[in-house]
Amino acid sequence: MSKLSDLPPPKRILLISSVFTPDIIGGAEMSARNLGLWLHRQGIEVGVLTTAKSPDETLEGVEIDGLKVWRVWMPRMYPQFLYAKAHWWQKPFWHLQDHLDPRNGIIVGRVLDTFKPDFINIHVLQGIGYNALLQIAKRRIPTLYFLHDLGLACFRMAMFKRGKECKKHCYLCRASTRLKVHYAKQLPHLAFCSPSWANLNKLARYFPIKRWPHTSIMNANKYPTVTVQHEPSETLRLLFVGRLHTTKGVPMLVQAIAPLATQHKISLTIVGTGPDEKDWRQQFSSYDWCRFTGQVSQQEVSNLTHTSTTRLSQAPRQRISALM
Repeated sequence: MSKLSDLPPPKRILLISSVFTPDIIGGAEMSARNLGLWLHRQGIEVGVLTTAKSPDETLEGVEIDGLKVWRVWMPRMYPQFLYAKAHWWQKPFWHLQDHLDPRNGIIVGRVLDTFKPDFINIHVLQGIGYNALLQIAKRRIPTLYFLHDLGLACFRMAMFKRGKECKKHCYLCRASTRLKVHYAKQLPHLAFCSPSWANLNKLARYFPIKRWPHTSIMNANKYPTVTVQHEPSETLRLLFVGRLHTTKGVPMLVQAIAPLATQHKISLTIVGTGPDEKDWRQQFSSYDWCRFTGQVSQQEVSNLTHTSTTRLSQAPRQRISALM
C-alpha cells in the first residue's frame, strides 16, 4: 500500500458528498464546500459528486462558483436529504441499496470516467453507496476519507439510538461495518481524517482505522472575516452552532444553564436547523435568555462567534468562576 505523501500533487480533485450546498443538513457539507472553494483558489480543478432531491434537479458537470457539479439522482425510495423524515419500514431497504445496489457503482463510475480525477476526497458517502468504493479502487484513485461522524460503524452515523448512546455494536451495524471494511481494503491508496480524535478513537473500536494513515485536524474550516465590532457586556454570551438533532446534546446544555440563568446574566444563542428544531423551540420558549436563529450564512456564523465572546468585568468573572 503506497503512502499518499509519495504521490504527485493532484491537479483534478473530486469531492464526494451525498448532500451539498444549497442543500444543508449539517457541517459535513459545509466543510466540503469550504474545501472545494479553497482548492479552486489554489488553481486546482475541482468537481463535486452529490445527489439530487428529484430527477428534475440533476446536473452534469455544471460549473457553480468555479466547481463542476454532478448532482445525480440515485435510485432510492427517498433521497438522502429526506432521510430523517422517512418511514421506519423504508430504511432497511434504503440501506440495503446503499450497500449492495450495483447501480451505485454504475452512476459513480460514469462520473469518474467523465471528470477523470487524480484524487478523491470523500465527505459523506451514505446516500451515494458504499459499494462505489469498488469503482474508485478499480481506477486506483488515491482517496482521503473525511470522518465527520461514525458512519463507517453505524447506520445512524452516530451510534445513538432512542435518546441514548449505543454501548456496543448491534448485529446489523456489525454486518454493515464488515462490508465497509471489505470495500475499503480494495483501495490501494486510502487515508482518513477527522475533526475529532474522539471520533477516531471510538471508530477504531469497530472499524480497523489504524490499518490506514489517519489523523485529526481540528477546526479545519476557515470562516469569513467578521464584519461587526465586538461590544463588551456584563452578560455571559454562549453560542451553539450545529445540526439540531438529539445526538448534539442541546437539551442537556439548556438544562445545565437554566439554574445559572436565574442568578446571573446569561444568554444562549442556538444556530442551525434540524429535525428537532421545532420541538426544542416549543420546549424552551419560556426561557427569555435562549434564542434560536435557524440556519444562517457562514458570514453570520463568523459574526455571532465574534460577538459571543464575552469580556467580563472582575465581579461577574468571580461569580461565574465560583460556579465551576
